[in-house]
Amino acid sequence: MSISELKKKGYELHNIQLLQTSERCPVGLKLTKQQDPLQYIITAVAKGTNADLAGLKVNDWLIKIENTDIRTTEFSQVSHTFCKLLTNTGLVNMVIARKKTSISPPISEEYDGRDIRLIVLKEA
Repeated sequence: MSISELKKKGYELHNIQLLQTSERCPVGLKLTKQQDPLQYIITAVAKGTNADLAGLKVNDWLIKIENTDIRTTEFSQVSHTFCKLLTNTGLVNMVIARKKTSISPPISEEYDGRDIRLIVLKEA
């Protein structure tokens, strides 16, 4: 699937820089290969980890690592490249595709000790 097709299907592309601050610090993401043309999806992001701090989210599709489109690359090679970059440079530049979210009015929750009331705020 081309980048223009991704955009037509409602995806936004995001540039992400994932830093590895130390060898003992876990990256905090799980990457899974799917039978989808996009191939590699993030299926878990641990809260407070480098992946979380970089802005990665569950259901993000990994498109590029260091300007190389990885959608047709074998999983073992993607994993090897990812780990090698983190070990050697401590940094992985990637492009992910994320489904656009629909924009709705902001919602505020108020708690009075008895129940939860939802208040829809008007957009300015």
